[in-house]
Amino acid sequence: MIEAALPLIRTGASVATGAVLNFAVKQSSTRTRLANEMYSAASAVYSLSGGTFPTPAQFQSSILAFGGSQTDASYAQFATAISGLYSSYYTKLVSGDTKTATDVLNAIAGGIEDATQSYVTVPVVATSTPSTTTSF
Repeated sequence: MIEAALPLIRTGASVATGAVLNFAVKQSSTRTRLANEMYSAASAVYSLSGGTFPTPAQFQSSILAFGGSQTDASYAQFATAISGLYSSYYTKLVSGDTKTATDVLNAIAGGIEDATQSYVTVPVVATSTPSTTTSF
């Protein structure tokens, strides 16, 4: 049952994240900062999927601890929305297996990444490419 809902969970996480970024934040510099923090929170969610699954309170505290600030109202909205999404499936996860819990956590993290990818600033890594010119 939960497995069939995974695409909806990912979409829900993306919509919740995007709503905060697109409607609650007016300044582009703030939006970029929040997107970076939210993207970091996705990493925290991925790290939670390594075995046992957290309670809803543990889930929310992980998001708050890993990214943004509790004093930032926009980040708090994001944390509350994402935690609410997780909470809605938690009772079903308790009676399930850890693979299902991992799948739910990964869907939430993927949705966060989907919504933040156009705002996240990722350092560019310089690569060396071989020269393709030939001298005669």
